[in-house]
Amino acid sequence: MRLSKKRPVSDPYEVWQSPDGQWKWRVLKFYKSYENTKADDYARVFCNVTSPFVSGRGELGDVYYSEVTRGNELIFSNYGE
Repeated sequence: MRLSKKRPVSDPYEVWQSPDGQWKWRVLKFYKSYENTKADDYARVFCNVTSPFVSGRGELGDVYYSEVTRGNELIFSNYGE
């Protein structure tokens, strides 16, 4: 599965949400294979992150995938090319 191609914010690979719904991570690019990313606590992914601390459009940047997934809920996934 090829997940290294960067996607637009409107078409993410995954969307994760915090339990209170205030944080949302849209995963736009994986730097490693999906399996290696899940196994590595320090694997980074490129995301658009929205929270109470940023504007409505969110901020773009790299985030540890383990931080995105820990205690949060996967609300959307689309790996098709």
